[in-house]
Amino acid sequence: LDGASIQTLQDGIGDGSSISIEARERLTIDQADSPTNSADGSDLTGSLGILSRITNSSPDNRNQIAIQTPVLEVLNGGNIKSVVAGTGNGVNIVIDAPERVTLTGRIVELADNLPANPSLFDETAAGIATVSISSMRGDRRTVQDRAGDIRLNTALLEVLDGASIYSQNSFGAQTGSIQISAMDRIVLDSTRTLAESPTISGIFTVVPRISSGNSDTIQIFTETLNILNGAQISTVNQGDGKAGDIELQVGDRLRIQGTSPRTTLLLSPFGGAIRGNARSSIISTAIGDNDSGSIQIQSGELHVLDGGEINTSVFGQGNAGDIEIRATEEVRFQGFTSDIVEGIDLNTGLASSSRLPSRAFSLVGVNATGKGGD
Repeated sequence: LDGASIQTLQDGIGDGSSISIEARERLTIDQADSPTNSADGSDLTGSLGILSRITNSSPDNRNQIAIQTPVLEVLNGGNIKSVVAGTGNGVNIVIDAPERVTLTGRIVELADNLPANPSLFDETAAGIATVSISSMRGDRRTVQDRAGDIRLNTALLEVLDGASIYSQNSFGAQTGSIQISAMDRIVLDSTRTLAESPTISGIFTVVPRISSGNSDTIQIFTETLNILNGAQISTVNQGDGKAGDIELQVGDRLRIQGTSPRTTLLLSPFGGAIRGNARSSIISTAIGDNDSGSIQIQSGELHVLDGGEINTSVFGQGNAGDIEIRATEEVRFQGFTSDIVEGIDLNTGLASSSRLPSRAFSLVGVNATGKGGD
């Protein structure tokens, strides 16, 4: 609690160590009263909760952060994080919490001036994360550095208030993959965000603009999935690599509804960022010269409401992925955003204000070359 942490740090050459935690009733990481980490992400070790950081590991590194507990709570900006800050593979994160996993972010105010080179996440974003900070800027086809994978098994997963589950890389590294199994339901929701937050709630694999690696896949298996109030599931590649595929298998109902109640940072595919209202969405986007991933949805019912969105898009020299929806009972796209919202016009990259419809689409952006998906 309050800034305490469990860490393994390895600054030489080697695979570091595993972290294994078994808690009979509950594991809680709560950073409500801890000092805020550095805004530029340079402090990767403070107030994190559980951290594995290695500098140079082998390609077959098999160490992991393994957590077994009935209930896992990571609250108020706490983190479970694996970082590889050199060459090689990062440590995987494996969580088995049969009853519940709850993640909540820390509410912070955005500065008046946006960062010169904004990224979708800073290094201190709350939740569960694997990060690769490769020391090599080589071609994505030759550099094999990779962030760790995330595997999570539970009955109920709640990701709230700007918390996230994500894998991110830099330079030529690859992100890890994310696989989540929630027997009962998953709730991704930003309703209780009380101030402007630099991140949105969701599940992501992310490649920033300075990188050339690929973002990996997201697979989710659950009975009910709610993506609400600006939360997102997305694979985003702002560099020159490919965006990963998204596969959702939902036994009963998938609901995508609404926009964020407050403004947040929205990245323009044409560079820079603006403040705006995030739309609840499932997205695969490639901004550089490569393909976006495909989106596959299997569910009983699919409801996309009040400005919710499903899309694949490219803004460079690549093809947009396909969108495949298989619903055994009902597919419903209904309504517009409840209010006029601030956002980005995907055709121009400029700020726009409008009421937006619920929709699914595949987009090849202005000045891009490639094919739209089916």
